[in-house]
Amino acid sequence: MDVGDAYIECDAEESPNCTNSVPIANRTWNDHLTTFVNGTNMFLLCKKGQLPTYKLNVSFEGAGFFDNFNFWTTNVSSEIHGFVEWLNRSTAEQLGLVKFINGQNYLGVDSTNVLNPSAKGRGSVNLQSKITFSDGGLFMIDFEHMPVGYQLHSSFWTADWPDNWPKNGEIDILEYQDGETSAPITLHTNEYCRQDSVASENGMLPVFRGEFGHTDCTSSVKSNAGCTIRARSGTIGSSINNVSGGVYAAEWDKENFIRVWIFHRNEIPEDIQQGTPNPEKWGFPEAFFRIGPNCTADHFTNQKIIMDTTFCIGAQNKTGCEDNVRNNPQLYINAYWLINSVQVYTKS
Repeated sequence: MDVGDAYIECDAEESPNCTNSVPIANRTWNDHLTTFVNGTNMFLLCKKGQLPTYKLNVSFEGAGFFDNFNFWTTNVSSEIHGFVEWLNRSTAEQLGLVKFINGQNYLGVDSTNVLNPSAKGRGSVNLQSKITFSDGGLFMIDFEHMPVGYQLHSSFWTADWPDNWPKNGEIDILEYQDGETSAPITLHTNEYCRQDSVASENGMLPVFRGEFGHTDCTSSVKSNAGCTIRARSGTIGSSINNVSGGVYAAEWDKENFIRVWIFHRNEIPEDIQQGTPNPEKWGFPEAFFRIGPNCTADHFTNQKIIMDTTFCIGAQNKTGCEDNVRNNPQLYINAYWLINSVQVYTKS
């Protein structure tokens, strides 16, 4: 069976004429991607034709990068968004937090000013794409450096935030908490989205590299922990900055799955570099979430691309954390993105 062929599931007992199915022992990554056990029924894979190719839909890069985003400035409780003040574009530019330098886009936080006692939080930026996506796609960020710093939380994610959250779902593609070396990849949804079967099946017939934590994606469960797969060590924070960054790629196939790959700079596939990405050639993803009966496709729609950095989320000593953030701007000299591009490809 050739890389690039598409497959559909068929029940081994109910569909005995599925003559193109592949024996389990002979399956490669592409063969067993959608092979799962459901109760006592083993699902096989059958050739369905050629997979559609991906074509570039949007590319945010160059001097006009920030023109593609709204700067969200609504500051709410620090319990939700941390000790932060979201700044508008004009203020962020004046402070040097957003700029185009040496062919890359810099997105940082205030690393200069000691804050007064009444400050809402340290200055930062929350970018939300002006374009929304409802039919899936391949979402990629290519960066040389990502933010790191004391009690910092930085994310590259998609959601219909804040108006229709959690109803329209949230996909946390990259989410960093100070000190982490392995990336957590998480979904947050309205009720009735679970990944228990995927977690158990991965133990029998692996389809992703990471390790499952919580399997209930429902935002109202376990204090909005979401369903999380933790990637391998060395995939986030200083670990990836030390190798000149890389690419995070999230494929949202609306009716079938969400899966995420992480590539260090020297591992980026040639097809990505050439602008012709083909996920079927990339091997095992770090994370795989199933869209289907246990998490239907309508859990995810109208997704905006969002990037933000905040502070003290989940801090055990909230007061002490905020005091440190307020009085020590030097802790954030490395709290910045250097972005080559953010791109979305859609199926042709």
